[in-house]
Amino acid sequence: MGTASRAKSASVNCFRRIVLRNGGLHREPQPPAHPPKAIPFICKTLVYTSSGYLAKWIGGTRLFLIGIFVTSILTLLTPLAATHGVASLVAIRVAVGLCEGVTYPSMHAVWFKWAPRLERSRLASIAFAGSYFGTVVAMVTSGSLAHFHGWESVFYVFGAVGLLWCMPWLSVVNENPRDDPTVTEDELRLCRSEEGNQVNKIPWREIWTSAPVWAIIVAHFCENWGFYTMLTELPAFMEDEFGLNLAHSGLMASLPYLAMGVVVVTVGQIADAIRQRELLSTTLVSTCGGFIIRALFVLMFIWSFSNFHSIAASMTLLSIAFGLGGMSWIGFGVNHLDLAPAHASLLMGISNTFATLPGILSPHITGEIVKHKMDTEWEIIFYLVSGVYVAGAVFYFIFSSGEKQPWADQGAGPRPEGTLLEDDQTTDGEEAVGLKESPPGEGAYGSNRGYVH
Repeated sequence: MGTASRAKSASVNCFRRIVLRNGGLHREPQPPAHPPKAIPFICKTLVYTSSGYLAKWIGGTRLFLIGIFVTSILTLLTPLAATHGVASLVAIRVAVGLCEGVTYPSMHAVWFKWAPRLERSRLASIAFAGSYFGTVVAMVTSGSLAHFHGWESVFYVFGAVGLLWCMPWLSVVNENPRDDPTVTEDELRLCRSEEGNQVNKIPWREIWTSAPVWAIIVAHFCENWGFYTMLTELPAFMEDEFGLNLAHSGLMASLPYLAMGVVVVTVGQIADAIRQRELLSTTLVSTCGGFIIRALFVLMFIWSFSNFHSIAASMTLLSIAFGLGGMSWIGFGVNHLDLAPAHASLLMGISNTFATLPGILSPHITGEIVKHKMDTEWEIIFYLVSGVYVAGAVFYFIFSSGEKQPWADQGAGPRPEGTLLEDDQTTDGEEAVGLKESPPGEGAYGSNRGYVH
């Protein structure tokens, strides 16, 4: 899921300095303006919360398909729009940003119905890893495509790939497990029933005044500050400081995302195993630990860069620093389902709304600071990233929670026979099936609930 959406976004955002001139796009030595690059991010902030709401009503799989399909069509039309001037290019990028905004809230809606509780970290980590592997593919291939075949080829290739992806998704994926003929009765018992999770009223006041929800929002914002700084600025940093051209800088700049994808998958597997053994709260440890360790590696990178100016040392430390972001994602990235399973897609939409702001702010701040391509200017950018990580760790440590919130079931409809109970109990005279009590401090992702026969 993540690969399809992230690859098309990264294929465009990895170009730092794109402007319209004489009917074509050209790379400039200095960025002329940052708002055009931020247009997709601005649009995503407008659509994330509403898409989380839509995913609850029309279904996550349907909304995800619509978002990818329309985005792919608009991607194919981008070169044509560019030939008609800035206004048409901006308009189509606005539309792309709106359509891409539905992807992450839709993913949470899909996993809410399809993923057994004790496997959600594992399955969600695979989806999240796809977004980073998609970034790797996009950054490597888009630079080469633009260098050898012209910038238009980037949009044609990724738009076509998106359309091809839609076909197997449409033919294989169902909205609900009970609609899939390949799902057995035993597998169906492990998944949540759609009818049992209908929500008629959303507790807006409780959501916006919940400290654990704001802990997720702040952590998501801080995570994306580093991510979008790397995504939009690292190729330029590699060219400015080490003289790598667009094709080679894209290859080098993709290494941190490759490491991030590997870490996400690995930590996701470990997290479920730790929860089953009741060893510790993986949500808190992975998020805070991930932020702090990454901040330290960013500081080590700054020291190494300023003293040795080695491309090998720089990329190694940056790859480790940002690759460990997978630890944080497995913490706060699945915490929405801990706090309120029935509202998880909406909570993801809300946190993603705030988490998109770094895509708007970071390029602008970088442009204001890095005006002369000096080492000290780039060091300021990475000091800022490190500071944001530390702030995120502190805030999340103080206010986060792995417990299901009291308002989580407000507005939830009745649960039909054969669905998972939301509470850690079974009905009178009925036996919980093969699952033990959840450890203290662990919520929906780490809990083991009873099942109604």
